[in-house]
Amino acid sequence: GALAASTVLTLSVITSTSMAPTILPRDVLLVEKVSRRFHAPLRRGDLVFFEPPAELREIVRARAAAAGVAEPRRYGRLFVKRVVAAEDDVVGVDDHGHVTLNGGDIGADVDPNGPLASLVKMQQTLPLASGKYFVLGDNADSSVDSRCWGGLDEADIVGRPVVRVFPLSRFGPL
Repeated sequence: GALAASTVLTLSVITSTSMAPTILPRDVLLVEKVSRRFHAPLRRGDLVFFEPPAELREIVRARAAAAGVAEPRRYGRLFVKRVVAAEDDVVGVDDHGHVTLNGGDIGADVDPNGPLASLVKMQQTLPLASGKYFVLGDNADSSVDSRCWGGLDEADIVGRPVVRVFPLSRFGPL
C-alpha cells in the first residue's frame, strides 16, 4: 500500500511475492508519477504501478473469501507488474498460462496443480487493442496478472518504480 500520496512521487510497500526475485515483500519503492501524466511511452520490460482493474479486484475479493479472510477494505492500493506487450503485439496464452508474444515463446507457465491454475482465463491468441498493455509478474506461479484478467488499460497506470529505498541492503535503482 501507499505510504504517502502525491502527484509526483509515492512511496509504496510491497506486500506480495508476485514480482520476486526482482521485488520482494516489505521492499519500499519510490514510484514516480510524472512520466504517466505526460503519456511517456512504455516499453517491454518496464515496471509499472497501476490501479487494479475491476476483474483484478473481483479476483482479490474471491480469493480473500475463499481463504476466510476479510475482504480488502480499499482498492487504492497500487499493484506492480512488468510490461511484456503493448498495442498491436499479438499475445497468446494457453490453459497452463504459457505465454507467447508475436509468435515467440516467453514462458510464464503456471503450475497446473498450483493456486493460479484455475484463474488463467485468456486461453487464446489476440492482438492487443489500442491503449492496452499485457503485464506479468516476474514470479509466474504467484502472480495474478494479464493471464488472468486480460489487458491493462493505459489509463489505469499511475507510475513507475524508480528506486528501492528499503531495505538498505537492497537500496538502488529498479
